[in-house]
Amino acid sequence: MNREVDYGVLQSKTVNFLRYPLMLMIVCIHVEVQTMMQLNPKTFAVDLFWFTQLLCKVAMPLFFIISGYYFFFSADGGVFDKAKYKAKLKNRIRTLLIPYLFWNFFTWLFLILSLLIAGHPEWIAPNEFTASNLLDTFVGIGKDFDGMPKNFPLWFIRDLMVLCVLSPLLYKILRNGKYYVLIILFCVFLLPYPDGWSKIFMRFPTALFFFSLGAYFSINKINMIQFVRQRISVLGGAIVVVLLTVLYYNAGKLPLVDSPTVLKCFRLALIVPVLQLSSYLVEHGKVKAYPEIWNSAFFLFALHPVINKYCVVHWIYPLLSQRSVNFLLLYFVQVFGTALLCFVVAFILRKLIPPFAAFITGGRK
Repeated sequence: MNREVDYGVLQSKTVNFLRYPLMLMIVCIHVEVQTMMQLNPKTFAVDLFWFTQLLCKVAMPLFFIISGYYFFFSADGGVFDKAKYKAKLKNRIRTLLIPYLFWNFFTWLFLILSLLIAGHPEWIAPNEFTASNLLDTFVGIGKDFDGMPKNFPLWFIRDLMVLCVLSPLLYKILRNGKYYVLIILFCVFLLPYPDGWSKIFMRFPTALFFFSLGAYFSINKINMIQFVRQRISVLGGAIVVVLLTVLYYNAGKLPLVDSPTVLKCFRLALIVPVLQLSSYLVEHGKVKAYPEIWNSAFFLFALHPVINKYCVVHWIYPLLSQRSVNFLLLYFVQVFGTALLCFVVAFILRKLIPPFAAFITGGRK
């Protein structure tokens, strides 16, 4: 790509490249923090850890934006009609619903079997096999689930499926109301979550706003990469991100500055430099997607909670002394050790039983 940039191709390549780095960011967010803190790390290690956690907060919003964009994306440029809606929903049964049900059941069964094998059947909750608890394994209404299904990162897929069902309504209001609707959804996104409400709805404003943001670009035929590179100053975007970072870390010292609200604004603002930088690197051949590794992304998404909590931490933590370097080592192993293990699992399953591997990942390559 020289002076004349094909933004359609560049956007596709950038999104393809971002899939795996964003998935690693989600793994970073879900590391076992309490276990790590028992290593009594020094201040510099803790500060570095929390700063990387802050940067990784951009991952889930970007995934929702990409999902919203490509849900309404049409290669032929046609409208989103009833026939396309039905076709999209039918496709999402395979790509979203089946993996969602399988991985939640797998996680539940894994936990039960691990307690039985360890010789602690008494640790299994008395209500574990009741209808309401089994339902919560897949839904996440109960208090013990914090509004998430048993495999907790899959709340993303749960809320995404709801948004897919609501897509005709979103299409209509985003096409007719345009950016005013996004302003309203952004305000809802910023609102604190009401006390006493079921936590199952707690993350939906995030899902709704960012999915709608991606959908807005798609419905109005706006290329996201072209928009952030031609309409938003690189320096201006960087200044906003730095300012929000400073505000976030000083929220308790400044009047009228609310930390959760600043964090939400930060997550939105960080999307711009991430897309600008990644598209620049892709355009100039500095980075690219490696299919052999990138194709294990969904396994990493679905398996990392189980691997981190019940494998990596249990095996590695007892071997470490209380030093800051071991704090960082455990962090590194939880992220990249888990990624390596998921890559191996994905590789083996795709080689030995490819139909099953495709089935549990929604046909993803």
